[in-house]
Amino acid sequence: MVGFTPFQVVKVIHLTEQQYRCFSANLQEDVPFLRDNKALTGVDPHNGALRCLLICCREQQDGILVNSDGYSYARYAAYIPRRSALELKYIEYARPQSKHRRSGPER
Repeated sequence: MVGFTPFQVVKVIHLTEQQYRCFSANLQEDVPFLRDNKALTGVDPHNGALRCLLICCREQQDGILVNSDGYSYARYAAYIPRRSALELKYIEYARPQSKHRRSGPER
């Protein structure tokens, strides 16, 4: 049996459908939107919850929770089949300005 790990979504990043498909097929690739938000992820020192980004696109119901843990790739990821099941009322939303592309090695 797998245990439950508490998490909190700290930001939602909406990609285009093409960017989302590319990202979901290449989770180990460095991407600018994870590099730009890596300081937001990790473990919350106050409650031990994983601080995650929710990566999604408007055209689909699913999403990917990412804790990059300070890296520019999806170091830890979880597939969310229905992102509407998550409580996102007070979460910041963002749309990356640049196209989805590799940003170079950082690991």
